[in-house]
Amino acid sequence: MCFQNCAKYLLVILNIAIFVAGGILAVAGLLLLFESGLLHTDVITLLYKIKYGSVRVGLVVQVVCYMMIATGAIIMVVAIIGICGAWKKIKCCLLVFVLILVITVLLQATLVGLWINVNGRSDEWLKGEMLTLIADYKGPTETDVVSKGFNKLFMKARCCGVNSYSDMESKPTSWFTVTGSVASPPEKVPATCCQGVETSSDITAKVESTCTTTPKDYYTDGCFEVINDQVKMDLLIVCIVCAIAFMVEVAAIVMSCMLLDQTKNRIRHANAGEKHAQPPPYIGIDAVLKNKGNKSKRY
Repeated sequence: MCFQNCAKYLLVILNIAIFVAGGILAVAGLLLLFESGLLHTDVITLLYKIKYGSVRVGLVVQVVCYMMIATGAIIMVVAIIGICGAWKKIKCCLLVFVLILVITVLLQATLVGLWINVNGRSDEWLKGEMLTLIADYKGPTETDVVSKGFNKLFMKARCCGVNSYSDMESKPTSWFTVTGSVASPPEKVPATCCQGVETSSDITAKVESTCTTTPKDYYTDGCFEVINDQVKMDLLIVCIVCAIAFMVEVAAIVMSCMLLDQTKNRIRHANAGEKHAQPPPYIGIDAVLKNKGNKSKRY
């Protein structure tokens, strides 16, 4: 009985750890979706123009992000099922828990593989592709795919250019060739690179002229560095969480199988013991003896 209780409590603790791991994974995915700026519609459209063979980078980033959220949510649900099954020792819950946990381990392996794949393609190759694209950048108020994508990336990810704002001048971009040559003084930084502009619907309304011409009070980080750092940070989170979750999940599967075995054996012994525990029909025997005694008195 003591061993059964210890197994139950240990499985509950393991499932709490699994729940926390799933929560971390889901939160990391949500932050990537809503806070990084990489999943904004215009930015994804821009990243769709970058292809590695037949694979579009924008699609891979989207899939990975949603997989992080979905896998984290599934892990949390599985942990709740595991806690209920362990605490109440419900056989069907434990069986469902083990089955879904095996599927979850496969999902985690797929997620890690995808992130490693993204990370492997995000160095010099991605930088070169982004520099090629930014050559077609036409300005902060233009509505073509490349300009809108980079403008949203500048504002949402708080970056400028690919390596820095100087990419606009050294490339040179379509925007710098047209705008920089006629402005007085010439503009070196797009208005979308200026700090605070993301809070305004009118891109040029809140921008100091010195920001675009000096430049001053602009985002100093290059967008490649921001994207690369985001990918590496999320890859690190995914790898650490999935590695810890994998070890905990394997232990949880083992403990669940032990509890299932104990439950099955307890039921078998109880059923077997019930046959031998039936009381003899004492009342029937007493009645027979009494009847025999009455017959002998008559004779």
